[in-house]
Amino acid sequence: MEGLAGHLAGLEEILQNWNTNPGVTGLQLKSISSEISSSLEEISPEDVPSTVKHLVGAPDISDQRSLLHLAKSVAKEKEAADFLRDVCEIFSCLMELHPQLFSHKLTELFSFCKTLFFVNPSAKARVESLNFLEIIFDCQTGTDMAAKYDVAMLANQFRKQLALTSKNSSTVLSQVRQVLGTMCKQFPVEMEIHHQDLLVSFVREIQAALKSASEKLDLTLLTGTIRGMSGIMMAYGIDQDDAEMLESVYEILRRVCRKPEVEDGSVTRRGAMRSALEVFADHNALFTKFLLTDFKYWFNLLKTWVRSNNKDDHKIGWKALNSFLDNMGAAIEELKDTKEVLPLSLKFFIGEFKDILLNKGSSHKNISLAIQGYGKFAGALKKNLQEKDYLYVCQDVLHRTEQLYLHSSQKERESWLLQLPSHLQSCSLLVGQVTSPSSSLFSTLERLVVLLVDQFPQIPAQYQGMAVSAVLLCLQTEKKHGEGSLMEQVVYQALIRSCSHPAVGPLEEVEFGVVTYKSYLPLWSGLLKAHPEGVKFGRADLSEEIYTEVVKNIFTIIEKLDLTTTSVDEALVTNNTGEDAMDVDLTLSQTLANESLSETPQDLTVTDSYGFQKKAKQAKDYTVLVNLVDVCSHVLPLNTAAYSVYSSKLWYSTSLWSAEFPEVSSFYKLADTLLGMENIEEAQEDKKQIIVRYLSEVVQKCPSFQDELQLSCFTLVLNIPPAIAEQLIEELGPVMELLFHLGSSMLHIAERALIATLGWLEVLGQEKMDALLRRVIPQLRVFLATDFESSSEEVTEVKKEKIKRGPLRIDKDKLKKMKIVEKQTGVKVCKLILNLLAQVSTTYKALIFPTEEEVGTAVTAWDMKKHLKVEIPLPDMMLSLHLDGLVPIVVDLVQEAPNRKTRVAAGEMLHVLVTFMIGRTSQQSDDLAAKSPMTNLFTKLFPVLLQLSTDSDSVLQTLYRPLFSQIIHWFTKNRNFETPETSCLLECLINTICNTKDSSLKHQSAKYLQEFLEWSIKQSGSGNKTHNTKSIMKRLYYLWQHPDASKRLGACIAFNGFFRIFREEKPLVSEFLLEAFASAMTCLKMSHSDPEHLGTVQAAKQTIDHMKKILLHYHSMFIKGSSERRVPNELEGGTIKDVQVWLFKIASTTQTEARHKAMEIFFELSKKVRIDCQEIVNDSFDGIPKYLMAVESQPGIDSLNLTSLCQLTNWCHSLQAVLECYSWLVGERLLPSDKVAKGQKDVIKYINYFLSEVAIKEVDELGSTSPIVPADVAKFLKVKCTTIIRLFDFLITFLQGQDASLVDIVASIDQNKLARTLMKSTLESSDVGFCLRTKEENEMFQNCSKGVLVAIRAALPDFYSKLQLFLSKAYLGSEEFSISSILSKVLKGSAVNADVLRGYISIIQESLFKVDFDEVETFEALLENHIKLHKVRKISSTSTAVGDSICLLMEIISLKASCSARVQDVVISTICEDSREH
Repeated sequence: MEGLAGHLAGLEEILQNWNTNPGVTGLQLKSISSEISSSLEEISPEDVPSTVKHLVGAPDISDQRSLLHLAKSVAKEKEAADFLRDVCEIFSCLMELHPQLFSHKLTELFSFCKTLFFVNPSAKARVESLNFLEIIFDCQTGTDMAAKYDVAMLANQFRKQLALTSKNSSTVLSQVRQVLGTMCKQFPVEMEIHHQDLLVSFVREIQAALKSASEKLDLTLLTGTIRGMSGIMMAYGIDQDDAEMLESVYEILRRVCRKPEVEDGSVTRRGAMRSALEVFADHNALFTKFLLTDFKYWFNLLKTWVRSNNKDDHKIGWKALNSFLDNMGAAIEELKDTKEVLPLSLKFFIGEFKDILLNKGSSHKNISLAIQGYGKFAGALKKNLQEKDYLYVCQDVLHRTEQLYLHSSQKERESWLLQLPSHLQSCSLLVGQVTSPSSSLFSTLERLVVLLVDQFPQIPAQYQGMAVSAVLLCLQTEKKHGEGSLMEQVVYQALIRSCSHPAVGPLEEVEFGVVTYKSYLPLWSGLLKAHPEGVKFGRADLSEEIYTEVVKNIFTIIEKLDLTTTSVDEALVTNNTGEDAMDVDLTLSQTLANESLSETPQDLTVTDSYGFQKKAKQAKDYTVLVNLVDVCSHVLPLNTAAYSVYSSKLWYSTSLWSAEFPEVSSFYKLADTLLGMENIEEAQEDKKQIIVRYLSEVVQKCPSFQDELQLSCFTLVLNIPPAIAEQLIEELGPVMELLFHLGSSMLHIAERALIATLGWLEVLGQEKMDALLRRVIPQLRVFLATDFESSSEEVTEVKKEKIKRGPLRIDKDKLKKMKIVEKQTGVKVCKLILNLLAQVSTTYKALIFPTEEEVGTAVTAWDMKKHLKVEIPLPDMMLSLHLDGLVPIVVDLVQEAPNRKTRVAAGEMLHVLVTFMIGRTSQQSDDLAAKSPMTNLFTKLFPVLLQLSTDSDSVLQTLYRPLFSQIIHWFTKNRNFETPETSCLLECLINTICNTKDSSLKHQSAKYLQEFLEWSIKQSGSGNKTHNTKSIMKRLYYLWQHPDASKRLGACIAFNGFFRIFREEKPLVSEFLLEAFASAMTCLKMSHSDPEHLGTVQAAKQTIDHMKKILLHYHSMFIKGSSERRVPNELEGGTIKDVQVWLFKIASTTQTEARHKAMEIFFELSKKVRIDCQEIVNDSFDGIPKYLMAVESQPGIDSLNLTSLCQLTNWCHSLQAVLECYSWLVGERLLPSDKVAKGQKDVIKYINYFLSEVAIKEVDELGSTSPIVPADVAKFLKVKCTTIIRLFDFLITFLQGQDASLVDIVASIDQNKLARTLMKSTLESSDVGFCLRTKEENEMFQNCSKGVLVAIRAALPDFYSKLQLFLSKAYLGSEEFSISSILSKVLKGSAVNADVLRGYISIIQESLFKVDFDEVETFEALLENHIKLHKVRKISSTSTAVGDSICLLMEIISLKASCSARVQDVVISTICEDSREH
């Protein structure tokens, strides 16, 4: 903008000297106008509005300095003609691209053009003014504009100019005629009285010019006259009764549209010929009666234009030829019926097309012409050919088109790509005329449509609209004939292809040619937007149907994705090179882990918010999900009416997906899209409750997330509408506080947070937002205290250049723009804050100022004593300075200063001060250190230094990361236990690990804690070998048992960071391991009810696994007790047997993960040290009956009146504990089976209640009185299905226990309820609630269900007979699940429950039950269906679900054939018959 302003100032200065030397001044003006034109070529889109304001003037910019005003001042001067022409070109170009920006100056621009034309004597300026006037008319029309322009008077003036042939040059006359034509087109009412005279005049002028043999034809004048005639015809046409005029115009076109001359370098200008072809393309329908006679002439002529190597000739030739063939096809179709013989015109065209297709040497252009021609003549062919002949033509054309694209090389397909949309339209038009098209035709269409969708990103943008129209036409054709698979397949394939490319951010720029989901957005916009013109290509009808398919496939695709992750144990990644490293087991496992990890791409392994390394099992599935959600954000809002039908299901499913995968950010982005489309005030109460509960969970979770995941949640939170925000005010406070804290370094976040707060305040008022305002307003102080106007560093004016510095390329101009944007954002944030403060009362305004406590803290010294005394020797005196007061100031600057130079300087100063302080501590004696400790200073300093070691500024990070390591090395030399400075340093590290939300700071603190332990061991003497380790461990013991989940998580992260150092020191292991192990197990028990996203359970399990490996490795050391060993209260002694006894006790606890770990470690330890479990039971529980009573006395298990999903979930956890414990005791033979059987009391009662009231009931049938929330449903279903599996394990263990008393216990279960649960779980697993996504999960589940049935068959034959009867009646004999019913549905193309078929296969494979049905009839029906589909080539269009069902049925038949001679004979005879036919 500075350059343009400079040019305009230069123009103003030159024009002041106009009268001195107009000639020279005119040249100077021309030079500046050329520079302005060049500068506008590089203008960015965002600068266009301000540029237009400078060019034409605006209310906020002086019109006297605008280019328009300066040009008007010399509009009459001939010497300024070149300058004026350039000005008109500049305005014309910008108005064509951005007409809305000129709406406020149209009258002045129009006046400028008139003045320039009627006053300036230069022809080139007059011509360009008329060009500009045409653009003004094209961009702004209407009756009000006609009045402003005074079109009637202007027309009279132009007609007078036409009469002045001697005064006006041919270029001027040509342009005047062209403008008159444009005026007729844009203002038909006002030009009504002129059009007939103008048309006659133009026709006569053209005829006279063409007949004149004496004068050379003026092509410029002819071009303008033809274009003027075209405008008149566009507006009014030609009366069909005026045969003379029609014939005259036709003859003109026939003569002017002659073949282009040979392109030898001396070609005559073809503007007139192209203009005539344009008229022909637009109006050839007027001359149909002539064209039906001259069709051969026009076809051959237009083909010549199409074959031209000149791009403009080729383009107008194609347009004219397409229009001509469209008209001919419609005209021939409307001819009177002549059944005996084909019309000559139709015969000619079809013969031409056929010869082209049969000729192997035909060019690409000719083949494309033939295929398109068949489509344009589809109606005529249908009318004049017999049905079988027309069908043959369709098949032939489709076959030829399919060969071009599907059976050719990649290079050939690329060369044909631009013709694919038009070819597809032609094929669709042909198929649309068939009375009852075969499925093979639709199969070919489907393959071509899918190919077009696949190649859509490669199609240039100007052709993509045609591609969308082709797809819609194919879908409409299929709908017309009642088919249904094409739309389903096309939408599914389009979604898959849209999502199968590298993921990119919404604002991320990619290199040209790189395909992303954005490449497909024009396709979706075209398919889903209903157009106002109605049913053109069926868009208005199909948009909702396509939208429905899109939503269905969104669910289908997401359900198929494997979004699970695997943990990568960090302990296995780092090699231990120490001499005393634990040998064999750990070293070997490390090597294997390193080998396996080396094969895995590093980018697939990520570190989550809590330091756990995770790796996606299927990285491609994550890419698909990210792209799918991005597509949804653009696609779902395209049809809000159709969205309302699916909104409830989308919200419900999104809640479930987020609950199952809480750390997948895409689901929060999807929720943000849904929230933006939702009208909360009109939403149903059930849906509203789902939304509120979901958003409440997100608000609670997002502070614990990091990076992109947290940003996605923040975006969702800031878009919460006021109606929901009102219910979440209390919960929003901490999140908004965190947002403004982040906003201090990322101003755009603060801006969005302020906009959201203001929006809520406007609707809710300050009373309802009291809790939020009290937390938000104090956070705004830092923004108002920053002077954004002057805080940005000054950047001098530089040319746009890139400077190479190593691998880095610095674009100074881009850097300058970034600083300007930051400055503008900061100013905007301050204005928003002032706006917020203006809308609240004085009570809230006062919150912006520091409180008395904050003021007191700021002015209070860190320590009352002076420690940092510096003596500076001067020539005449010794100057003493105390630096204590300087430290807080420097710390404040390095933390809060907005200017980077200030921060870096303060950081360097602080580095010097810290070094001086540590040096001073080394000079203190023990007595002096005790009297005057520097602990208060270090307590304030250590957290700051630790934070600076992970600062985003690389200079500060480089300064403080090694400094903090050196501080650790220095303070771990302590000789005494818990010296103040060492304790202060340790507290800082552990508190940071436990409390900080900054992931990088948390991980760095864990590394420093590892270094703390390592150097404590290195520098310890014989007398202080373990005192620092004791300091660490006693803090971890406390934190592991802390009620706050973040504290427990911090303790686990701390131990997981330094366990490698800990495990190598046998004295440390002997002294501290058991107490740490007991505390970690307590941590795991307490974390049972923690939300999954917190990560406490995972961290605690990782910690316990490390301890287990250490304990197993050093198990011999724990055979006997030790006086130095710390024994926890949970253990009776410090030996491994005491650990086993304790683990046996907690193996029956309700907390699932703790119970599993206890059983696992007890089993591992039992391999090392044998122990008698019956002895444990007798000593600790006074006998087996009391122990089993304790096992069955799980919390809440005896309460069978449950009214909410949460209660049912907890009850199922308790039942799982009972079942697992019994299965463990009996399966591992830890206690005598007969005594276990006698000791059990209530387990059967609980099992019967579960079978009757919980196992196979739908969630709606459970009688829950509290609102049902998707996240609670997902959690309940997971726990319920796990309980069913535990019940199956219980049954298998007891039935295979080889003890009659155990079998009797199983037999006492309600057999009817058990039969229903067994069969429904086996045959309808998904309906029960099982989510078996992978093949491995299906196999494991089937093995479990088969194991139960096999055990029942062996131990309970009577019950097994009842199961066979139940299967025969409830499934094999039912209308829904019988093989015959399933077969009937499959043959009709309907989807069936595949779980039932898989269950039948499992039963048949193991010969568990008799599955009787007519195998031969089923086989023959499937065979007949296959032959039918094969004949019509519809196999590829069969839906995936139906195809899977057919495969499962065939597998059932193959299994039956292995034991049925009758089926074998039928299969063999079919094969033999097929062989004879071939």
